[in-house]
Amino acid sequence: MIKEYNFDEFDKASKKEWTDKLIQDLGADTVQRISSWKCERELSLSAYYNEEDAKDKLHIPLKKSLDWKYLQPIGINATNEKVLDALMNGADGLTLESSQVNDLERLLNKVSPEYCTLALKTSGLEDYLKFVTWWKSKHPAEGEGEVLLFQSLGEVDATISQNHLTLLEGLLSASTHGHRVINVDCGLVQRNGGGVATELSFLLSQCVFYINHLMDKGYSLDKIVSNIFVSTDIGSSYFLELTKVRVMKMLLAQLLKQYGVEDLSIPVHGSTSPITKSSLDSNTNFLRCTSEAMSAVLGGADYLTIDPSHSLASSDRIARNISNLMKDESYLSKTMDPAAGSYYMEDMSKKLAEESWEKFQNIESNGGFNSAVKEEVFQSEIAKDVEFQKNRIASGRRKMVGVNDFGNADEKISSDELLVTSESLSVEFEAVRKRVEEFVSESGEENRPTVCLVATGAKAKMINARYTFVTNFFNWAGFRVTKMDSLEEMPDYHIVVCCGADEDYSQQEIQKINGIDKSKLVWAAGKSTDATSSMISGWVNAKSNRLQTVIDVLNQIGVTQNSSLS
Repeated sequence: MIKEYNFDEFDKASKKEWTDKLIQDLGADTVQRISSWKCERELSLSAYYNEEDAKDKLHIPLKKSLDWKYLQPIGINATNEKVLDALMNGADGLTLESSQVNDLERLLNKVSPEYCTLALKTSGLEDYLKFVTWWKSKHPAEGEGEVLLFQSLGEVDATISQNHLTLLEGLLSASTHGHRVINVDCGLVQRNGGGVATELSFLLSQCVFYINHLMDKGYSLDKIVSNIFVSTDIGSSYFLELTKVRVMKMLLAQLLKQYGVEDLSIPVHGSTSPITKSSLDSNTNFLRCTSEAMSAVLGGADYLTIDPSHSLASSDRIARNISNLMKDESYLSKTMDPAAGSYYMEDMSKKLAEESWEKFQNIESNGGFNSAVKEEVFQSEIAKDVEFQKNRIASGRRKMVGVNDFGNADEKISSDELLVTSESLSVEFEAVRKRVEEFVSESGEENRPTVCLVATGAKAKMINARYTFVTNFFNWAGFRVTKMDSLEEMPDYHIVVCCGADEDYSQQEIQKINGIDKSKLVWAAGKSTDATSSMISGWVNAKSNRLQTVIDVLNQIGVTQNSSLS
């Protein structure tokens, strides 16, 4: 007979009791090291949560619809066939380029705007007026079509100019039912490497600037709010980005409440971020897109765009099907605010909301958005955030699959395919790989830099573990990594890396390696001991800076002569 368990039989432990027990078992230093971690420069999180961390119930505004709308960018050379194919196969709308307003009759032939969302990227009133003329001629009065007008400030160091405000006034006057023409693009911060709290404070301050200015010009608050939408870029930190969208909607509602508005909401458009993509192992970009898209929709984004960052002919279809899979196979569109109730998510939401609101209030008390830009408040924060993230990636503390770890050893990539964009966090790694591929192109494949792995000692498990570690440490940079039993015949541009237990790197063990001599560059995986052989001149381990270590090796074996390739 199966016993029925009553979990009330177990005593509940408070967080303090749990921590005290952990300190007793592991020691205070260890507990301090493992009990918290930084997901961003100014945001520390705990390794353990319980109901004590979710005492304060947050009010996250819920969407009117559980579903999101997938907007597919159709590209400057799009055909009517491509447009219809997208709409018939999962896209809920399209994103058009400004120049395409002159060709709407052909491009959108057979498209019924009352059944879809049309987004237009433009920086001019004239293009929007042309679009409105076409839209009114096709859209019935009782239709429910939507229009989003994307127009960004362009750079994080750009103030809101009088020309831009004049444009917004013209757009707002021309706007019609179903159109949202005031785009607050806080994704600009994320695309430049800024942290989440900086992005949210940027968003709130810009919203206040727009609302106050337009109200001063005589527009009603309802008219203004009904025309605003937010666009953000979603990074690869899954839970953090999910939380960002949740908190974004909460803070926007809190901001509108200050103006006395409680029955209107500002929708959010989420797009996968270019900063997290790389030309290295580019198929992995599809996986990153999936994670980022999930963060967006589970956080409550109303619109979604996936940029696959891939040259594959079917990349648009694959991107669109990520949305289709999330809706129709994973049923992510069937649950309202799935993160609600998670101790971890609720605590992170609270911390992020408090930090972002405090930053926003500081900006407003010191003159508002334009003053903050002029004083380089946002730029300074972004620079610190970028340095923090790049240092984490270079050191390996933050992984970018295929970039600084788990490189694709079979990947064939030319130097022309690298450094296509300077936006990515992987740009310094791509610069190293580009130099290696240029060297190989100039000197021949036989001279590809090689890491020669040599087993040291007899501890098979440690040898194999360090084989794997060293392989992943070097192969992203284009090194050929090969196991060798003898060093008698060696390629010209090589480094020998001994793999074994730390205690097996003694002079006696190293001299057992066939062909070893002082002319060879010999490193080891692990760390030195008092008995380490003097022939070992360098080390590869978990604390090594992956970027600088590889640059140092390339310099030492004669492939490059630069201390930095970034």
